[in-house]
Amino acid sequence: MKISRKMISIIVIVMVAGTLLVFRLATTKKRPVPASAGNKTYVEVQQAKTVKSASVLSFKATLEPVEEGIVGSEMSGKVVKILFDNGKKVSRDEPMVMLDDKDLANQLKSAQTNLQKLELNLDLSQRNYDRIKQLYDNNAISKSDFENAEAALKMAKVDLESANVNIETLKETLEDVVVRSPISGTVDEKNVILGQFVSPGTVLAKVKKTASLYAVIQLKQSDLDKVKAGTKATVKLSREDAGGYKGVVKAIDISADVSARVFD
Repeated sequence: MKISRKMISIIVIVMVAGTLLVFRLATTKKRPVPASAGNKTYVEVQQAKTVKSASVLSFKATLEPVEEGIVGSEMSGKVVKILFDNGKKVSRDEPMVMLDDKDLANQLKSAQTNLQKLELNLDLSQRNYDRIKQLYDNNAISKSDFENAEAALKMAKVDLESANVNIETLKETLEDVVVRSPISGTVDEKNVILGQFVSPGTVLAKVKKTASLYAVIQLKQSDLDKVKAGTKATVKLSREDAGGYKGVVKAIDISADVSARVFD
């Protein structure tokens, strides 16, 4: 039957084996389903009553993680190593992808060589300044000669400081060649291959926390008065699932997407 009325969303909390699983019954958006769950679940929402029988509303639902992190690079570069695949469990900050670091490594080596030269230059400038100052104090040279030596010393210090900053910046950039997981969870939606050139903002994969899940359903506006916060619900992974997961409606969204006729 074609549905043309507005849809709403509700949130159900379900207790399973002592672990709190959060199910969100929401909009018509299609989202990835964790590998551990089926593509659809069946949700029965029942009014909590003391009578012997009650009407049952059933809806097809999809599952989505309660938290999701994007694996992406902070810099541009060529992918030289991939350390994950879909379904792998990873920890926060665990290395996921490595980019080519040859150019940066060469830049760092060159910068360190330049730093050594600037350190020698500062040492020479300092000794020259000390000698000129002694002569100036004894009125053996002009003030102009002294000021030139003083300026050369200051410039040598500035150059050395700038070189140190450049090296630290290169070291920090080198750390970015290792792309790490933003959260702990299970890897999904792998979108990277060896040799690929990536840029900042490119989504390489997603990491999802599947210990807690949302169940997404469509609910007609006409059924809104039948589902209230606190209403009991049962979430089943399939029609053959006899028991299912018991829960309760946590909340109901009140805003709607006019074009899609659904509540967000």
